[in-house]
This record gives sequence, C-alpha cells and structure tokens, in this order.
Amino acid sequence: MAKKRAPRPRFDAETIRACGELLRYVDESRSLRANAIVAKISPSVDHRDIATAVRSVLDELSLRQREIIVRCDVRGESYASVAEALHVSERHLFRERRAGLSCIAYALLNQGATDQPSRVAVGPDAVEVTLAFSDALENSGNWQAAAESLERLATELAAPEQRGAIEIRLARLYRSADHLTPAFHHADLARTLAARATVDADLQRVEADIAIAAVTMCSGDWKLAGGLAQQSIAQLRLLTDRSFGSRVPNALAQALLLRAEMLVDNDDVASAYELASEASSIVGRNAADSVLAIGSREMAALTSLFLGKDVRRCAEELRDCCRAALTHGLIRESLTIATHLSVHYRLSGRPAEALRVLEPLLDTTRTVGVGWVKAAILCELIHANLDTGKLTMATTCAAELGRCSPDNVFTRAWMEISQARLYLAGQEFVRALEAAEAAERRYAGIAPGRYVGIALRMQSEALYGIGEFDLARRTISRAIDSLKSVSNPRPLAIAYRVMAAISGSSRYANMAQKLLREVSVSSQRSSD
Repeated sequence: MAKKRAPRPRFDAETIRACGELLRYVDESRSLRANAIVAKISPSVDHRDIATAVRSVLDELSLRQREIIVRCDVRGESYASVAEALHVSERHLFRERRAGLSCIAYALLNQGATDQPSRVAVGPDAVEVTLAFSDALENSGNWQAAAESLERLATELAAPEQRGAIEIRLARLYRSADHLTPAFHHADLARTLAARATVDADLQRVEADIAIAAVTMCSGDWKLAGGLAQQSIAQLRLLTDRSFGSRVPNALAQALLLRAEMLVDNDDVASAYELASEASSIVGRNAADSVLAIGSREMAALTSLFLGKDVRRCAEELRDCCRAALTHGLIRESLTIATHLSVHYRLSGRPAEALRVLEPLLDTTRTVGVGWVKAAILCELIHANLDTGKLTMATTCAAELGRCSPDNVFTRAWMEISQARLYLAGQEFVRALEAAEAAERRYAGIAPGRYVGIALRMQSEALYGIGEFDLARRTISRAIDSLKSVSNPRPLAIAYRVMAAISGSSRYANMAQKLLREVSVSSQRSSD
C-alpha cells in the first residue's frame, strides 16, 4: 500500500509575507522584533535560535524550493530572473516558494524554535545555506550580521578542511568591510588549519595565501602581496587533480585577478590585461560563483579600456557586468563596477557621463556601501563634480567622505588626493599641499607611477599658489617624469598644462593639446 503523503501546511498571504521578511532579516534581532511570526514565538527564544531553526527547515526542503527561497527571499533576486534561470514559469515559482515558506512558518509556529537545534547537523547542505544567508546579509550592507553568522558556523565545524574554507570567507568579508586586523587573523588561521588538513592541504594552503595576499595588499605591503599572488599562480598552474572540481580554476582566477589589480595600479596595464584575459578564459571553461565570473569579465573589460582597445564594446561590457551584479543581488560589486566605469569616463574627458553613472547610486551607497566602496564612490563624485564645475556638490561629497575611515591604504591615499583637489579648487593652498604630500607618502610605497605623479602635480599647484615658484617648477618637473610612462596620457597632459602656467612657456601647452588630440583620435578609432 502506497504511503500517504503528509498534507502540506497552508497559511494566509500575510503569514507567507511575514515569513519571507523573516528570512531577509533572520540574523538581525532588531529587525525581527516587529515580524508577525516572531511575535508569536516565546520571548525566551532569541534570534540565533530562530536562525538555526530556519536553516534546519531549509535543509529539509526540495532542492528547487530551497534554491527559490534562498535566491528570492534571502538574496533578494527578482522573481523573473530566478524563474528564467530555473527554466520555470513565474506562476510555478510562486507555487514552490509558497510551499517552502509554509513549511518554515509551520515549523516556527507549531513546533517552536527551541525544538529545532537538536535536529541540525552541520553537513554540506547546512553549510551551504548558512553561506547563502551570509552572502545575502553582506550584499544588503549588513556585513556585521554576515560575519557573526560565519563566525558562529566556524565554531561548529570540526574538520580543518571545512573550517578553513569558512575562515577564508571571513577574511574576504572583513577585507571588503575595511577591517584588516580581523581579516588577517582569519586568513592566517586558514593557513594554520591547512597544515592539519588531510585531504586538500596543499590547495587549502594556496587558497589561504591568496587571502593573505589580498589583505596585505590593502594594508600597503604590495611587495609581499605581489609575491604571494605570483607564487600562488605558479603553484595552481601545476595542480592537475580534477577531484577538487572547480576549486583549482577558481583559486587560479582569483590569484590572477588580484595580481592584475596590482599591475593596473602600477601602470603595467598590458600585463594586467593578459592576466585578466586568462582569468576570464578560465572562468568561462569552469563553473564559478557569480562574484568571480562577473569580476573576471569586469577586469578584462577595464584593462582593455585603459589600453584603448574596443572602447565602445568594453564600456558596454562594464555596464552589462553592473546589470549582472544587480541581477544576482551583488550590490557592493555593482557599486565597484560603476566606480570603474566612472573612472573610464573621466579619463576620457566625459565627466558628465561619469556623474550620470554615479549620482543615482549615492543613496544606495549610503545604505549598503561600506569601507573602501563608499569612499571610492564619494571620491569619484568629488572629481566628476569638480570636472563639471559643481564645486558646491563636490564640497558636500567631501564632507561625507571625511566621515569615512577605511583601513585600506590605497583608499586613504585616494581620499587625500580628492581632498587636495578640492582645496585647490577653493584656493586653500596650504591645506592642499598638506593633503597632496600625505597622498604622495602613501603612494610612494605602493603605486609609484601615475598616482605619485598626480600627487606631485597637485603639490606644484599648491606651491605656486602660495608663491613658492621655484619649488613649484621643480615639483612639476618630477610629476611629469613620473607620468611619462603612464598608459593613459590625460594625467600627463594636465601636468603639461600646469607646467605651462608655472613656467609661462606655451611649448608645454602645445604638448598638452597634442596629447589630448591623440587621445581623441585613438578613442574614436577604437569605438568605430
């Protein structure tokens, strides 16, 4: 006799809606207090118990129901995009989603959250669900709750292989939030755990090295970061064991992109383009998470733009990457891509287009932007507003920027450059000189080419403004020497204009005009 299927619980639309909201904020105690379902649970049950109960029920749903709920209710992806990805109608998606949410609501309302913890086993599915919760919380701007969720999971894992993977995730999360001390702690712990691993020790050690490289790059030790990244690339290229699935190609792509990022900032864009293209090719041949897939496409397009290759196509590729990031709920990544697109527009002499990209994102940045992402958006807004003559708006953005305190050395230097430029626009030459000198000191150890040249150029303008004419001329000469090897000629053209103003020689003004004409012709050819 066939076994009777237990009837599915059914709830009204208000309960289903409350359950969906609960999933979005399950790790935030303050946001849960007003939830209609939580209000019916015993006050002695805290939000951690509720989160554990929810994860337990998610683990028992069908694969399709779990994916729909995690993507739509936890990550906040649109129903249409998820339905399309799963090759089902939106009507079917809503039916599966309602069935899954009803199971969660039933477990919470009828069995009680206190009954759930004993049923939870920290197996692969439970880990996967927790990671999905953490990703959703981070992408919505609540990185603290995301970190708390991962920290709690890490303490429940005994196997060094599992624990090491979580520590690497924590290192990345804290690095993205510009909290470098805990980021380095977790990356270093991951490397320690790799020594105890019995299955994938070599690979886990390389993955930990990549995490350490990323943190040390942010802290300003680019020599160590570059060495670790290059060493990891060499080691991963030798790993041919396919039993690790996509881990080897994913780690190799991460190391390539990290090294490419450092090369771009040190003006070796051609080499960065080669590495980014390799990473993009690797990701295209292997399964990769959405962050890595979008990041590799973005870096390949960005380096191509800086080299003046396929300008129109690559600019559209960046815009498509931004849309893809939003589709996958990767809000922070979409802000980063928008920043890079703005840089391209500004360096192409199109600051109004840069503003059109950034201004609609300002409110989102204030809500979910953390650390260097928020600071970078505000810096770009300062420069784009100054380029379009909007001093008041630039000053407003600078006031907000002053409240940011990122640990990232590169971001701090860029903040000082932005402040220096604003002071120059307001003819506050002493303050401009101080800010530009501070930026030069930071850049000297990490990016001695273009950024040092820009800092020196601003110093020369400030010195000229306070009447130090000879020192101003010597300083602008140093700036020009630093900028001659830069791939984009616009910073050098600006330096020539400053030299023309300081020296009174029209020769430098003519050199600036010639450079800008060449840029315009080259850009037009690349777009055709």
